[in-house]
Amino acid sequence: MTRVIGLDGSFLKGQVKGEILTAIGGDADNHVYPIACAVVNVENKDNWTWFIDNLVADLDLGAGNGLVVISDQHKGLLQAVADLFPNVEHIQCARHIFANFRKKFTGLELKSLFWEAAMSIVEGDFLATMEKIKKITET
Repeated sequence: MTRVIGLDGSFLKGQVKGEILTAIGGDADNHVYPIACAVVNVENKDNWTWFIDNLVADLDLGAGNGLVVISDQHKGLLQAVADLFPNVEHIQCARHIFANFRKKFTGLELKSLFWEAAMSIVEGDFLATMEKIKKITET
């Protein structure tokens, strides 16, 4: 079974300022559970490196063999994952990709096609849907 860890950061907006870095996992019953969290002053490569380094040590993750990491493109996160998990499969979160996509491309049809592409399990279906998106966005 492939191990999956989601990494994310979020602003703290109350009396305590900073950001919270989180790692979440999933089990065989498709339940999500927290693995670790840390409050840092700013989201950057140094803080992500520190957080992931502790995660690697605590969970004995080694170089990331058999591990999938899901994240968005937080500042410093991509490089920290590449440095500390040279053998990991690092994928981007579709919800975050869609948030960027809809800044430029609007409408229900494109939204539907985006999610159709994202949920494709066969490469041919993905490529066909991407061609539909390309035709709409080029006009």
